[in-house]
Amino acid sequence: DDYFVYRSGVSAKQEYLNIVAENLGKVVNQPGDGFQSLAESSFDTWIKYYRQHENSHNNQVNYYTKGAVVSMALNFLIMDATNGKRSLDDVMKLLYESYLKRPAQGFSEAEVLALFEQVAGVSLKSFFDQHIYGTVPVDYAAYFKLLGLNLKDTREQDALYLGWTLSVKENRWMVTKVDAGYGAYNAGISAEDEILAINGYRMHQGWEKMLAHLKTGEKVDVLISRGGIIRTVQMELTADKRVRYKLEEIAQPTERQLLLRNLWLGR
Repeated sequence: DDYFVYRSGVSAKQEYLNIVAENLGKVVNQPGDGFQSLAESSFDTWIKYYRQHENSHNNQVNYYTKGAVVSMALNFLIMDATNGKRSLDDVMKLLYESYLKRPAQGFSEAEVLALFEQVAGVSLKSFFDQHIYGTVPVDYAAYFKLLGLNLKDTREQDALYLGWTLSVKENRWMVTKVDAGYGAYNAGISAEDEILAINGYRMHQGWEKMLAHLKTGEKVDVLISRGGIIRTVQMELTADKRVRYKLEEIAQPTERQLLLRNLWLGR
């Protein structure tokens, strides 16, 4: 493909697709993705988003990154609805032109939706209700399929993930973050806990090897120190639900899929 420069055996086009897939994975893997809507995240910016704590990732979303990937899906929807004649760019232009006519007035949320629908020529209320004002997961794979792209999850199906993030401070294994829905969180382990031992074996570099022979659903005893009090908690091993996305071009795209894909890539 002469349009894209190849580097290290990977085309710039594939590099771009890899970046898109990686950013999408970061959004989907955020535990708060199904907890807080984009609209709520934007509204709560100054009282929550810029005042992060150890549990913020479990109940908040980043309106920058999630806003970008949801807007991408919305862009694909508009492109498909207009047979490639319109896109999100046209919405932005219309918003700007409308603003210039009444710069002191601004827009209501209903007016913004109406401008989107004016460009798309179809109702977008369901998309807005579900994915902007609500927390319904976006079927990203279906939107990429419109462009002849296959969104694959390449994660290891049998991998374990406890959901804790650890840091070593003066040979002390401290919990800095715990992801909701995984073993550590379910066991009641919290940020600032010190992990002393697993199944009677002291924590050390390569502690993961202590779990290598165990499977999802099995339980281990974790000795922790919290505020100077030593206690043992039982933790169930959980499967890694974090996606590992990869975007690939399908082998035989239709003319319509190629049209939309090339428009998206700016070809």
